[in-house]
Amino acid sequence: MTLRTARASLFFATLLGVAFLSLVPPPYKVTSGVFDNHGDHALAYFAAAFTIWVLAGMRGRRALIFLALCIFAGLMEGCQALSPGRSPAISDFLASCTGVALGCVAAFVTELVAERLAGVVRRTVAPVRGT
Repeated sequence: MTLRTARASLFFATLLGVAFLSLVPPPYKVTSGVFDNHGDHALAYFAAAFTIWVLAGMRGRRALIFLALCIFAGLMEGCQALSPGRSPAISDFLASCTGVALGCVAAFVTELVAERLAGVVRRTVAPVRGT
């Protein structure tokens, strides 16, 4: 399996996981047990945004990740009208978008720190020259 295939697989697994959590009927609903309903929405989309941001590596298209995940959150909220025992809510959508925003910011900061640390390592380790 190539790195590209692994990234694509994890990308789709992340989206399928969020779709499952968004649409599963209440008796089977999975919650964190830590947060209320809005917190669970934010947590799920935070994790998805962070994962997809890191996987994508799309330097010039960062806003696209944010917008696409917010649209996906809206679609999942709308699809809840078709799931027994579930109902869409604007407040859930806003919580999901908040999670997306926080996940994107966390991934961006993580990227910056990783690049800074990589630069420090490159500057402090002298290159080995051939003999």
